[in-house]
Amino acid sequence: MGRSRSRKISAELGLSLAERDYLTAAVFDANCFGYGRPDLNYLEFLARRLAEVGIETWVPEPVAWEWAQHVADDWDAMRVRLGDEHRRVKKAGLSSFESPYGDVAEVADAFLVKLGELSNVTLVPLSSNNARQGLRDQILQLAPGRRKEGVKTGASDSAWLRDVLDRTERDVARLLFVSEDKDLRAALAAWGYAEPLTRPLKDLLATLFVVTVDSGAATQVLLRYLLDTLPAEQGANVFDVGEAPDLQSVVERIIDPPEESPRIDNVTISRVTKLAGIVSVTVEVTDRGQPQGADGGDGEPDVSKRGMYGQFEQKSPHTVQATVMLLADAEAAVSRYDADDRYVTTVTTVPDVLLRANMVFDLEAGVVVAVRPEGEVAAFGHHDAYDDENDAYFAVLEEIGDLVPGLEMSEKLAMSESFDEEINGRKVHVEYRAIDAGEWVLHVEIDEHEAELSCWYDVGARVWDGKDSFDMPGAYPMSVSISASSNPAWALSGWIIERLYG
Repeated sequence: MGRSRSRKISAELGLSLAERDYLTAAVFDANCFGYGRPDLNYLEFLARRLAEVGIETWVPEPVAWEWAQHVADDWDAMRVRLGDEHRRVKKAGLSSFESPYGDVAEVADAFLVKLGELSNVTLVPLSSNNARQGLRDQILQLAPGRRKEGVKTGASDSAWLRDVLDRTERDVARLLFVSEDKDLRAALAAWGYAEPLTRPLKDLLATLFVVTVDSGAATQVLLRYLLDTLPAEQGANVFDVGEAPDLQSVVERIIDPPEESPRIDNVTISRVTKLAGIVSVTVEVTDRGQPQGADGGDGEPDVSKRGMYGQFEQKSPHTVQATVMLLADAEAAVSRYDADDRYVTTVTTVPDVLLRANMVFDLEAGVVVAVRPEGEVAAFGHHDAYDDENDAYFAVLEEIGDLVPGLEMSEKLAMSESFDEEINGRKVHVEYRAIDAGEWVLHVEIDEHEAELSCWYDVGARVWDGKDSFDMPGAYPMSVSISASSNPAWALSGWIIERLYG
């Protein structure tokens, strides 16, 4: 059997042009999207980007089946969870939320049809011979066959790995595996192949496309777009942030009083309300080493009144990636017994949940024309109280100090208790004011606008045990003058961004 040519994988994330040009396809494993639930819109976007540089996108048939099974399970769980509510709505003479699918088999089939319709995505069919070989590996416990919780597994991986290798004449160097599965590498090593090229989904674009840290031009375009777009309802295909696996547990911690023990279901992000920070902005560059759309000048941005930069050619599309911090509203169905001992379900809105999302923006002529999440979104709960006044202050500087473009608050306040700047044509004054009993105020002025983040000592947090006393957790709460937000530091950060760039 033929073997691949030897290739040393660079310690750097990105590939050389020679390595990239040698690739035939990126192969997507079942686990690459997390929780085995694919994002077909994002997959199609990635396939289009890969096709632009001559790389095919392959989804092995067993991987597609596994995705279909997970999606069908989610549909079935949703059907069961909403069963009582459906019946109640029907009894009231109204139309309920009926699904067009009759059972899980129909859901799986419908998903496979959708997957097969994606542009630039190739479904690699399972061959009968490799299916037989995979089953043999599982039964005999040959790599990648193994036991998982006492059950023999591995037939699927063994079969589809053989299928994709067959399509490259056993040359593993022509394949990039989008996967975090160590068993995949172990299987190829056991079969005598060189170390395969594997990447998690979040690193795929950075691996195949050369990127450079933004000098400020792209950041300004993104700021203008986000400030014009938010707030944005989710599901409207305007600015959708995607899945947040942590959201359920975050919302449960916020609205789950131990004495009531409500049932909390169907937790979703309903609306993204505010941009609270932006960082790690990178711009894709061409093979010639210049940013896509760069005008060949000295790289200094030409800023217009609306913040669009002449660094980007009018006709040249390009891709920008950024990490954005967002405040959002979450919704949840909360079921509990009321005062009359009736089990009642209500929809509860939880405001100011903090999200961290890696986003991909397509730009043309200095304008964002498409945006999509890259991978899953991290969710965080409310944080408006600390155990110590110094912990509160330094947490604020650490969390928001470097996430407002141009402000660099953490660095400047580390050297002085106040500073003055001019940012984007606005006069900025920031001052830290210490008050008695460990209380403090962070005062921000932008032109004629003012806001204050305050931290004070809650005397009610003091507990006495005989002659001794101590503070309960959260003895130093915070608030911000411009809103009643449960995430006051992030509300201040969002306010600063709006005043500077709105």
